[in-house]
Amino acid sequence: TILTDLGVLYHHAREMDRAREHYQRALALHRGLGDRRAIGRVLGNLGALHHDLRDVDEALNYYNQALVIFRELGDRRVEGLWLTNLGALQHERGSKADARQCLERALTLLEDVGDKRLAAIALGNLGALHHEERQLAHARKAHRRALRWIREVGDRRSEGLCLARLGAVSAEDGRL
Repeated sequence: TILTDLGVLYHHAREMDRAREHYQRALALHRGLGDRRAIGRVLGNLGALHHDLRDVDEALNYYNQALVIFRELGDRRVEGLWLTNLGALQHERGSKADARQCLERALTLLEDVGDKRLAAIALGNLGALHHEERQLAHARKAHRRALRWIREVGDRRSEGLCLARLGAVSAEDGRL
């Protein structure tokens, strides 16, 4: 709905209070209508908002609620999207095993549905986890593969992130 879309716009503009207000209004509306897909979308966006605010408990709660809905709906692409975000959050909070599990599952789902952009983002996050664990060969391989996919879909912002991550791995490996 327009309320959710406005929430996304405010979120991208970093107007977090306005974004939260629109997401919450959209959530109430969709719950009243019983629209599970729309509810799941808003819950995932609320997870992302709280993730950006570093409110880990709320982000985990919303991401998990969204995942339940998209698993029930059988929407593997959106499930993969929210699993990628959840994996990044788990990595940030130091839960590496949980992060790996989320990211590997997200990658499988996103590859299966053919979404190269989102699969590359999941793979890049997995590469960052490998890097942190000093598995530099695995990290390099993940980032190179992610970079190929990102270039295929033309996402310049994500391409820059892939290149930076690949450069960091190369530098740490003494390949200046």
